[in-house]
Amino acid sequence: MHIACNDVATYAAEPVAVLLTLLLPAGSAEGQLRKLAGGAHRAALELGIEIAGGHTEVTAAVVTPVLSATAIGRVAAADLVTPAGARAGDVLVLTKGAGIEGTSILAESFEGELLRAGLDERVLAPSRDLRRELSVVPDARIARRYRPTAMHDPTEGGVLGAAFELGEASGLGFELEEAGVPVRSETRELARVLGFDPLKLISSGALLIACRPETCESMLTGLRAGGGVAARVGKMLPAERGRTVRRLSGAVEALVDTPRDELWRLSDFTQA
Repeated sequence: MHIACNDVATYAAEPVAVLLTLLLPAGSAEGQLRKLAGGAHRAALELGIEIAGGHTEVTAAVVTPVLSATAIGRVAAADLVTPAGARAGDVLVLTKGAGIEGTSILAESFEGELLRAGLDERVLAPSRDLRRELSVVPDARIARRYRPTAMHDPTEGGVLGAAFELGEASGLGFELEEAGVPVRSETRELARVLGFDPLKLISSGALLIACRPETCESMLTGLRAGGGVAARVGKMLPAERGRTVRRLSGAVEALVDTPRDELWRLSDFTQA
């Protein structure tokens, strides 16, 4: 529910409704349906939207529950923001931090390894709780007051993946500064133990915003006044300047494709 509404919010639209399809495998109990429907209802209340329709079915076509959500939003044509709208010279702003959703997933999936490495509930509990911060709808509501040129929520591939996709859509290059990217202390702790790059970890809950330099400081002030973290993390460049990230070491890393998410690399290692 939140992820679907995130996609609408990045276009500067206000989410108003979701169409929800639930497909359950044969033999599913009514209690399972009630749990899923209850979770969707709570999410709708949090977002202030309606579940306007959809479909529910028990079918042999699936072996695990499948949920599909289609979000509907409202925006005036003149206010529509698309990923293709970024311009060379735009400042890139990131809210919340890198790897939010991935940190939550890894804290559950790798709990045993993390405990054996010496981490305890003082780190794992807040890491798991980051799943409560997956909505970018509040961030987008604030950002759109300052006329952003483009917005994108970093999902698979993390912050670097989102920047690459923004560059692809707008036909531009970019430079990211790792030193400017907010990273939660929990994410850093898990990265230290598991050995992943927070900038390449699925980051639902963060919002990457391209804005004109003259509106950047006002936008940062507005986002922070709303109770959130927001930081300048880079800038859009002409295409011929390429797509790069300057690492903490000072090394410049070129990006020629969307990076593979660290979540899948770690999962492959575990299965091996």
